[in-house]
Amino acid sequence: MRFNQGFTLIELMVAVSLLAVLAALAAPAMGDFIVRQRVASQAGDLALAMALARSEAIKSSTSIAVIPETVSPNGWANGWCVAPATVANCDDAAVLRRFSGRSNVTISSAALASPYRILFLRDGTRGVSSGRPRFKVSSPQLPATGQNARCVLLTPQGRTEVSATTRDANCPQ
Repeated sequence: MRFNQGFTLIELMVAVSLLAVLAALAAPAMGDFIVRQRVASQAGDLALAMALARSEAIKSSTSIAVIPETVSPNGWANGWCVAPATVANCDDAAVLRRFSGRSNVTISSAALASPYRILFLRDGTRGVSSGRPRFKVSSPQLPATGQNARCVLLTPQGRTEVSATTRDANCPQ
């Protein structure tokens, strides 16, 4: 007697349909996961830029600035650059490093006065003594509940802190 090995067409169709149902259930959660990772990555890049500017200021014993790509309170979402304090915008040849913005990620700043840049002095401290600049990195694609946004806070000593928060909450001072 001979036994057939393998799948019948019916068994294969059932397996493919189950796989399709599982994929359909996982797809929305995967989309939120990707957007959350973009937000976390953008907040990490912003903190990295602040740390880079601080270390360059100490290393070169000169003032270094982190400048938004678009000079406005909310121009940080388009990207930013690290450059000597004498540089006016990110198009200058003296820019040390550029950071690009990510799609569907918003960055809003608070306690940051015009010209909307962060200045690090040659000793690594921030150039402005009043206020504590903070940035909120979020995405309108994520739900308002849950820890879906990040706050990037700067201390007067020039150090950076990143914390999780809800999308609609303000960053702590």
